[in-house]
Amino acid sequence: MNAFFNSESVVFLQAVMPNYEYLMFGIIYILIPLVAVIDIFKSRFKWVLQKPVWLFVVITMPVVGVVLYAMAGRNSRSLHTSRTAAVG
Repeated sequence: MNAFFNSESVVFLQAVMPNYEYLMFGIIYILIPLVAVIDIFKSRFKWVLQKPVWLFVVITMPVVGVVLYAMAGRNSRSLHTSRTAAVG
């Protein structure tokens, strides 16, 4: 073993530093549904109730809801999704 990293220092580092794998999963678990919710709010759908239904699905079931929205929800939006200002 290296003189710089002996067994006591490794145990200390494991105790002091958090598990970054869990941190990354937590960020991904929050960030991806947040991006989907922002996309839902920005989008115009063909029917009035589609927006609240997709919000409910994505918020209550983040992983499954985002996958479903990516597969089906983005295709059900109307063609005019961007809000452009009138140039006068």
